This record gives sequence, structure tokens and C-alpha cells, in this order.
Amino acid sequence: VQLFVGEGKVDAALQARLAEDGVAVRPYADALPALKAARDHADPEIRRRAGELLAIIEQSVKLSPKLVNLGDGEFPLKDVLKDLSSQTGYGIETWPNLQDKPVQLARGKMPLLQALDLVGKQAGCVIQQGFGDDRLRLGQGQPPEHAWYEGAFRINATNVQHFRNIDLNQGPGAANRRTDSLTLGMSISTEPRLPLLGVGEPRLSMAIDNLDQSLMGPMPGEPGWNGGAIRHVSRYGNGYRSQSQGFSANMRRANERSTHIKLVRGSVSCVVLVEQRPVALTHEILKAKGQNAKVGTTSFTVEDVQESPNKSVTVKLSVREGKEGSNNGDYTWLNSMY
Repeated sequence: VQLFVGEGKVDAALQARLAEDGVAVRPYADALPALKAARDHADPEIRRRAGELLAIIEQSVKLSPKLVNLGDGEFPLKDVLKDLSSQTGYGIETWPNLQDKPVQLARGKMPLLQALDLVGKQAGCVIQQGFGDDRLRLGQGQPPEHAWYEGAFRINATNVQHFRNIDLNQGPGAANRRTDSLTLGMSISTEPRLPLLGVGEPRLSMAIDNLDQSLMGPMPGEPGWNGGAIRHVSRYGNGYRSQSQGFSANMRRANERSTHIKLVRGSVSCVVLVEQRPVALTHEILKAKGQNAKVGTTSFTVEDVQESPNKSVTVKLSVREGKEGSNNGDYTWLNSMY
């Protein structure tokens, strides 16, 4: 019997017990070749089930985190980062004054972002905003106090804003004369191989205070209600892919005795770049002037090609997205090009 599971979903102790019962635990990725072959099976029911499972597992594999094994003992930060870099393939760097900070580790396996936060709390360093490349940088500071980890992603609370308003144009007994609104600032971070291109509005399913009263709102008909509209966010992240982007959730404080946020649950949609493939626009660059190529919805035209005496080549390209004269309503897509 074979059991296919997501990366890190079954610990070593459970795997050993399953092995005693003749069950081999294997990662999702090992099932992909068989599922792809089953799409051409003669039985339509097998084709249907294989197609459904394939879509789910492929997504799970693409969004799975880099899992790292931590050592056991005390090590300088530079040695820990070198080991994590070797396990993940990411370049990981930090400021020179932090490299010799001692870090105490206990043996274990966990997602990379969670491991870096664990290390950072001891060494006084935190993951910095990316620069559009595939490196992780740790700067001086403390990792977030309120963080939640899911796969290759981390969501953390950054700040709370409290706004109180009294409408003086309404009488003292008027409904909704006083409003207390809260804005919870948050940030979503990801690994370099899954850069964020855009983040939408969060959708809260629950928000309660220390009195177990709801903080959800505003509600229809109340001040601040926007009809449930979702803010447009560029699919290109306003120009550059990033390892971290901020967003916020609006709530309300219904009771003056409420002192803090006890629990928040919800989801946030984001656009993530999961794969990049090079595509050849031409195979003879010196003869490419005037040639056109189309990749997906993006069209390229080679306007000019110049070769200098030192054999360097300068190419002038024009790029169009979507239909001629249209950018599909996204006015920032050009900013994503260097």
C-alpha cells in the first residue's frame, strides 16, 4: 500500500508506524507521472478522477514550502544560514555585525520562513523586503510577534489603527451617531521562488474581541460600508515582483469595554508567480529586424538590431499586451519591464 501526502504532513514517527503495517509514505510529487499517464486511460471514470487529482496535487507541489532540517546545538548565525542556503538553494545573507551571533537550535524539520523567524528571534534579525531577485536578506530587527504560517507563506499582523467619530449633525439619540472603526494592518511574505505579483482585499470569516463580541463590520447601511467592493490590485504588483506585500482588514469596535483583538480568521487572495520559462523570440538575432513574435497575450516586435565593432549587439523591442491598442485595463503592466 502506498500513501501519498503533502510535504511535511506526516512526521517520522508516524511514517515508521505505517511502515510496520506495510504502508509506504511518499510525497505527492511521486504520484504525478502515474496520474498524467492515467489521463489517457480507456476507462472514462479513471480519466476523470486522474484529472481532478492531478490539478490538486500539481498546485500543492508548486505551492509547497522548502522544508529544512535544523541541527542540534549552538552555532554562529553565519553557519546556520550557510546550512539553510545549502538545503534550499536560496542565497541567504545578513549584515556583517550579525554573522557571529550565537543561535541555539533543537533538531527539527520545518518550513524555511518559520526557521528563519526562529533563528532571527535569537540573533536579532528579520527577513527584509526583497529586491526582485532570488536572495533572502536578514537585517537587524525582530521577527513578527503575531505570525501565521501556511506552506511557503507567512501572514503577520503589523499594526492596528483606531478611529473614533461622532456625527454632530445627528441628535444624541440617533442611531450610528458614534462609530469606532479599527484597521488591522497585515503583511504576507513568501519564498523567493514564489514571488508575489499582487494582493487583494482580505475576507474575514470571524473577528472577536476580548469580550467575545464580533468586530466584523461595517455592515450594510452603516457608515463606511462600501457595498462589498473589492479594490483593484495590479496583477504585476505595481511594477515589481516582491517577497512581501501589505494589506489591511477593516473592523469595528462595538463595545467601549473592548480592549484588544482576541481572534481573527479569514483569507486573502494573491497572485503568485509559480513558473518561468524562457521563450526564443528569434534564432538569428542579427537578421531579426522587423520580425514579430507572440507569447501568450504578449506581442513582441524587433524594431532594430545593431552590432558594434566589439561584437556586442543592441536590440530595440516594442511590446504590446492584449489586443492592439488595449492593455486589458491594467495600466501598470509596462512598469514590470526593465
